[in-house]
Amino acid sequence: MKKIIFVLYAFIFFQWSLISCSSFNKKSSTSGSNQNSDLGEESSLTSSREDGTSVESSNKSLSKGEIDDGVPQKKDLYESLQITLGGNDESVIEKTVANLLSQDPGDSKALNTLALYHLSKGRETLAKMILKSILDKDAKNAIIHNNLGVLYSQSGETRLAIEAFRKAVSLNPNYPIANANLGSIFAVGRDYGKAKHFLELAYRGGVKDLSVLNNFAVSLMEEGSSQAENIFKEALQIGASDSNVSFNYALYLTYIKKDFREAGALIDKIRFMGVPPKKKQALVRMEETISGKTSEESKR
Repeated sequence: MKKIIFVLYAFIFFQWSLISCSSFNKKSSTSGSNQNSDLGEESSLTSSREDGTSVESSNKSLSKGEIDDGVPQKKDLYESLQITLGGNDESVIEKTVANLLSQDPGDSKALNTLALYHLSKGRETLAKMILKSILDKDAKNAIIHNNLGVLYSQSGETRLAIEAFRKAVSLNPNYPIANANLGSIFAVGRDYGKAKHFLELAYRGGVKDLSVLNNFAVSLMEEGSSQAENIFKEALQIGASDSNVSFNYALYLTYIKKDFREAGALIDKIRFMGVPPKKKQALVRMEETISGKTSEESKR
């Protein structure tokens, strides 16, 4: 396995504290192997309420006897904030956050959202300052530790990122997003033993993003687990046209399972999809291995 080049994903997940979860739009290029690393792909920002439903604005009329004191309720402000996050009107977002903070100066949900909004605009330093200010008052907030870890990871501060993700997991061992992030960062660093542990926790916790499945399968393969095949197949069910997952599965079929017929068919598919320059040599080696083994079997 020494010369095998795996393609890993450096997907990292933010947690919005007033909604379920999301991944942040960010391109990266890294891939991990026993000797090389070069990763690539991007994620997108999605949002929903904690119950999984989409966010819609609502107009509520006052019931008889209710008094409108002119102060927006937190629930309405959170909904308004969620709706405006997709736009570019920064003043509306800041005003909504200001309304929330006027009711509760330590509202971590509002501050967390503001931090991630600033990050979406490229203001990483400001985003970090806000997240750290939350932790100054709420040191046991696992969501904020996770998000801070993401920022450290994006700025290349791997050690600090690992520390932040570990803190999030220590505060909440069953926190799937933090486990996914910690496992992925270990996978990129080729520490597959640690990666497998945390990615499995993320997987069992319901995080079955293509990136997590790919990294989990690669970690299982490096550990010699036959479970890798099932995870690769699950990944291909949601990313059939993803050349990276197909490439890694072809490696598994060629060098681990030694199913040369299926490996050859998958390599043909990869060539049809287009082979990035960095993968061509590895693909040629797989084909040479398949050809040599097939010739040996035909002579028997």
